[in-house]
Order: sequence, then structure tokens, then C-alpha cells
Amino acid sequence: MIMPHENELRVQQLLDDANRKKLQRRGSVNPLLTTAVKLKNKKSEIKTRQSILIMVSVILLFATAYKNGVTDSFIALFSAG
Repeated sequence: MIMPHENELRVQQLLDDANRKKLQRRGSVNPLLTTAVKLKNKKSEIKTRQSILIMVSVILLFATAYKNGVTDSFIALFSAG
């Protein structure tokens, strides 16, 4: 299993390799640089999706609580049985 710090090191290595190759050639688009940027952005995108899912869940919880009566819903939510 790849650890998060290993993934970050790999992304940084791809960025460094891409920058080195970019200096060696004249082309404007470097596929390695593009791949490294995509890998870096993917992690951020996953965190954003998780945050959105949590916010939607909380909003639905409060909407349900308001609809059914706030007191009854919270008592039911936090009751032991």
C-alpha cells in the first residue's frame, strides 16, 4: 500500500523530472508535468468531495430534525436505545 508521503514524494519527483525535461526541449506542453499536476490536483479533489458529502449529510440531518421537531429528533439521535 502506498503511503501518503510516498505519493507526495513521487509527485514531486515527477514535477522535478518534468521541469528538467522542459528545459531540454522546445515543446510547450510537457506530458510528465501535466501528469504530475493531475496527480497533485486529484488529492485535493478527493478532499473536496469528502467535505461536500459531509456538509450534505449534516444539512439533511438538520432538515429532518426541523421537519420532525428538533427536540424529538435530537433525543432520538443521541439516545442509547
